[in-house]
Parts: sequence; C-alpha cells; structure tokens
Amino acid sequence: MSYEVSSKIDYLTFRTEKIGYTYGWNVAKIKEYSPIRGHDTQTIYDNGTVIHFDGSKRIKGSYCTMSGEALDNIREHEQTTDILELIMLSNPEFKRIDICVTSNRTNGQRHELTPHDIALLCHNGKLDSRLKADNHVMKPDMLVETTYIGSRKSRNRLFRAYDKGAMLDLDRHKIIRYELQTNKHPQTIVNQLLEGQSISSIIKRYVDFPNNEIWCLIMGADVSELSHADITSNTVTEREIIENSSRWQWLINSCSTTIAKAMYEDRRLMGIEPNSNINVDLLSHEIALKYNRLIDKL
Repeated sequence: MSYEVSSKIDYLTFRTEKIGYTYGWNVAKIKEYSPIRGHDTQTIYDNGTVIHFDGSKRIKGSYCTMSGEALDNIREHEQTTDILELIMLSNPEFKRIDICVTSNRTNGQRHELTPHDIALLCHNGKLDSRLKADNHVMKPDMLVETTYIGSRKSRNRLFRAYDKGAMLDLDRHKIIRYELQTNKHPQTIVNQLLEGQSISSIIKRYVDFPNNEIWCLIMGADVSELSHADITSNTVTEREIIENSSRWQWLINSCSTTIAKAMYEDRRLMGIEPNSNINVDLLSHEIALKYNRLIDKL
C-alpha cells in the first residue's frame, strides 16, 4: 500500500517596498481598484502573482499575493524550488503563509487518512495540539468533507485537511491535503523554513496525531514514495481487520444518524413506524443483494 507524498508553500502574502523579485515577469493586466484596504490599483502578472499599490503613496511599498497556482508557475518558469530565496532580498514583511503536505494513494484503494478520519481522531481524543478542533469535527455525525482545527473566524493559525482530488474533479478519497495557514506571526514559519526545517515537521509542531500510523508515515516522509508495508509489523490479515474495523466505525458514525433522521421524518410526515417502513426493508434488501454478489465472487 503506497503513497506519494509532496510538500510545498501554497500561499503567500507580504508587504515590501521593493519588487525586484518580479524582474522579467510579464504584466497580464492592471486594474484601477484594489480590494486591499489603503490600496487603489493592482498589477496582475501572467504567472498569477498580484501586487497591490497605493497610488497616493500614503502607504509605502506594495502588498503582494501569491496563490498556490502562482507559486507553482513561479517554481516551473523561474526554475527555482526556493520561493522564499527569490523574494527575501526584497525585505518582505510577511502577512500570511500556507504550507501543506499532499498524499496520494497510488494503488487505487481508499486513502486511509481522509478528512473524516482526521475528524474521528479528534473526536476520540487523539489530537495533540494547542489548537482546538472545530465543533463539527468534535461531533462528526455526518461525513466530514473538510476538517478544521483552529479558529476559522480569526484564522491566526488554522489547520485543514481536505480532499484535493475531489477539488480537481479526480477520484474521491485518493489525494488528501493537510494544510496549515498562519496569519499571526507568519515570520516564525518563514524562519523555520529558512533554517531548513521540513514542512511536515512544522505542521506536526502545531497539529499532531502521534499514535496514528498513517499520519506518522505521511508526515515522516523524506522521499516521494513510501510503502505502508515497510513501516508496519502487522500481517496482511491484521491490517485488513484494522481497515475493516475503521470502515465499520465510519459507517456507524456517518450513516446511522442519516438513516435515523430519514426514519423519523417518515414517521413525522406520514405516520410510518420503523417496523412497517418499506424503505427500511428496501435498504436491508439492497445490502443483502450486494453482500451476496461479493460472496459469489469468492
């Protein structure tokens, strides 16, 4: 069971009085307004970088935004993997930095640490962090699509786990991203990166699940491809039992509330009791039908 693991800076904003880092870039358009307070124009470069200016000069310098797409374009066309090195000579004052680890399960099976799995770990007290899990994470009755740890309101420091494959219209539950957004004291994160600390180690400093094997596998990755079997002593059968146990836990937590809600609404709206509800019978029949099909394949 293999994963491809990669990490990168995925978002940057900073102020600077110098824009030497843009040397050689092509301007795609200039807009005569800016959503950034105190600025009135924005220059958009063809790589996706946006720089906001104050034409009245009330605010010295510029405010730069580099999205994930812009950063990817810079890495490709500037032939540099060190984004920070490119802009540090401009003496930037960082306002926000997002760093992420992306894991792709390459054998076609379901990813073993989806956002919902992360939510269940938080719910079961496995989270090691000064940040608090979001309320919906601590009560994951429904399938959690994005797990938030930290304040979504202030976003001083916010961790999120989400299905990157679904965002790209690819298979669900295959490509999962774990991302840390820092708006408060982002220079601390920048300094750690400049010191050579890995992105995964920085994320683990703020959000960690030290007793979860898959999390430790992904976040401890030093190479692009890792084999699950290389770091586990469980036999294939033991791993399958653990995996099936997790499957049942997911079903119990995610589906029971939804089914109970549907049964309750049938009773409230139409007076249908559970023991005479044909939908319950149809559900049981469908499960039995699919089970028998699996048995026939043995």
